[in-house]
Amino acid sequence: MHDPLAPRKSTSMRSMPQMPRSAPMPFTAWRDREQRSCHPSYAKPWSNRCHGLVRHNLPAWALGRIGDEDAQQLLNRLVERLHKAGIAHPAAVASTTWAMARHRLQLPQGFVEILRQREVLVKMEPQDASLTLWALAKLRSQLGQLPKLGKTRWSTRDASTAMWACATMQTKPTRSTLDIWCNTLLEKMHLCTQQDISNMLWALATLSISTPLTERCIDAAPLQNLHGQAAANAMWALVQLQRPQRLSELTSRNIGQLQPQEWANCVWALATAGLHDEEFFRKTKEQLSSADAMKALASCSPNGTLLSNVAWAYAFATTLLGRLEKDEDFLDAVRAQLRALGQEQDGKVSMRRPAAATLNKELVHVCQATEPRIVQRISGLTVIYKPPGWEVDGHETEPDSHALRLSDFVKDTLDSRTVHEGDRGFLHRLDVQSSGLVIHAETYQALMDLRWQQDTFQVVREYLVLAHEHWEHREPWPSTSMDAPDDVFVLNDRLEEVAGGCRKTGFGRPSRSLLRPLAHLRHLRSGSNGSNGSRDFTLLLIRIVTGRRHQIRVQLASRGHPVVGDGRYGYGSDFTFCPRLFLHRHRLSFHCGEPVSVTEQLPEDLRHVLDGMELMEPMERSRAPHRNEIADIASALPSLYGEALVAGEK
Repeated sequence: MHDPLAPRKSTSMRSMPQMPRSAPMPFTAWRDREQRSCHPSYAKPWSNRCHGLVRHNLPAWALGRIGDEDAQQLLNRLVERLHKAGIAHPAAVASTTWAMARHRLQLPQGFVEILRQREVLVKMEPQDASLTLWALAKLRSQLGQLPKLGKTRWSTRDASTAMWACATMQTKPTRSTLDIWCNTLLEKMHLCTQQDISNMLWALATLSISTPLTERCIDAAPLQNLHGQAAANAMWALVQLQRPQRLSELTSRNIGQLQPQEWANCVWALATAGLHDEEFFRKTKEQLSSADAMKALASCSPNGTLLSNVAWAYAFATTLLGRLEKDEDFLDAVRAQLRALGQEQDGKVSMRRPAAATLNKELVHVCQATEPRIVQRISGLTVIYKPPGWEVDGHETEPDSHALRLSDFVKDTLDSRTVHEGDRGFLHRLDVQSSGLVIHAETYQALMDLRWQQDTFQVVREYLVLAHEHWEHREPWPSTSMDAPDDVFVLNDRLEEVAGGCRKTGFGRPSRSLLRPLAHLRHLRSGSNGSNGSRDFTLLLIRIVTGRRHQIRVQLASRGHPVVGDGRYGYGSDFTFCPRLFLHRHRLSFHCGEPVSVTEQLPEDLRHVLDGMELMEPMERSRAPHRNEIADIASALPSLYGEALVAGEK
């Protein structure tokens, strides 16, 4: 799953900041000055007195209170003076930044350079530094690398707000600055408000920062007193931070009145952690069932992420977590809203094929790669065969990737509205060295509907895989109400994504695959001394229920049956007889007005590997289940993956 929309970044993430510190000034003088500044007749003369604002921050704060058409002009003059002055007073910069954020004014050109070149942030007191970072985040500015902040005496409020601001700007603080903030929060955790805790967790999850001190902060955060939006944000963050075990401290009693976006984030977080709180799921469905709530989710997330997450959470709870309540009407309403959202986006984007071809035929020839081909087109959906060496690219594609990009083939071949969006209109990924079928949606409406089908487990993905050793494992099915077929196995794990891959852990995300051994094989080989040896393999048919990164590869490797040709989780010696990863997506099934099933046989390079092996025996089946028998078993399970793995039984 595509990860969810981050919690909304609004002033409610933190209450309005305190007024910045200022030099001592008699109250009556400040009051008279502010009253005059708020009068329109006084605004024009004041524009000629900006020099004094450079060294005194209180008038700059009052300047932000004018709230008329002259505010932007006056602030521009102030920044110009700050830029020309030899020294920029830190407090003046802080109050000026706050004034701009207070009235949502445009950040004048050159202001961020003042902060960078003169190390103004380094010289600021913690409260002023926190205030400045908050204002820059509200103004959606790009600070770049945050300098090392020199002050060490931070309050919990200032530290948590600075962390929130850095996460909002996607600016990672230096290690020393982060350590100062974390030490402050650890030492004064008993003084933290629920907003401080929520800001800290959300920031660490958004920036994906992990140090010994951040881990201690996460584990020490008191969650029992969180409620409302703070609890909702904490739920989302704990899942991202791989702390699902702490979600039990946040139950439905912590949640009060939330916006639709927060309800969606919470139910997604619980399902992702493998938790089904029946009362919370019921309450969430009540809150999101109205047309206004559906439209609010679509408005908050124009790419449909929030709506897709809601559909996935309820289908996942039914499929893997034992949810019994019927949600069909609710899920149909989500589907209708997704289709309407897609139709609206289609109206904004025209179908235009690039004037020049984008596919580099010469590069394809140099890479000795087979060119993709269209297998089937139907109602805005195209099934493409992806050969090895091609990348199903999207927003997660590494900038320095040298693989051939499947989107270039789409641009060169199809009239697609979606090929320029984040995921390039592809429904799912497939490893570069793998081969098989991929679905591309040419319109946003088709893409939204297809994502709904995948999120509700109605898209079938089956693979042919060659694994090491003879498969002899037997794992329990999720239901014992009926006997399971002798030759179909279920793999249930919790998988955690790590840099560049995935691993099996006790607190990862629930993952399920169905597996059926097709044949035991043996590969004969000659040793360097002339002796002969052999290695055993099993040809497997696998259907994934969930879709984690490298799911099949990790699940098989963790059971001692790595995929042949898998250099990351398996053996490098496989390349002596197998040129690449032996993993081929051979069947896709989905709905497009009516059920559609597309198959693609093994490509020649993988067939050649099997030709060099000896067939020990087809898998013996004491009861050889028929198609209708397996359908009966599937109907007794809380899942949508019926037909259970009967490819080949035609």
